[in-house]
Order: sequence, then structure tokens, then C-alpha cells
Amino acid sequence: LPITEKQATDENYLETFKANEALLHWQHFFMLQQMRFVDTVEKL
Repeated sequence: LPITEKQATDENYLETFKANEALLHWQHFFMLQQMRFVDTVEKL
């Protein structure tokens, strides 16, 4: 089954979107971890 160019582009876009979402999620997670770490260090 040949996929049209539009379908291919849409799927590509979706993949990229999902990847970006995951990246943002991880960046946010690491930022929170870092802030927690700094908090802990400052309390010592």
C-alpha cells in the first residue's frame, strides 16, 4: 500500500511532535530534580 506524500508528512510530523513532547517532559523533570538537589544542598 503506497502512502501519499501528505500521509507521510503527517506521520513524520506526528513522530516529531511526540519526540518533542517527550523531550520537553524530560527537560522539565530534570529541571525539577536539579531544583530539589539545590534545595537539599542549601539546607546542609
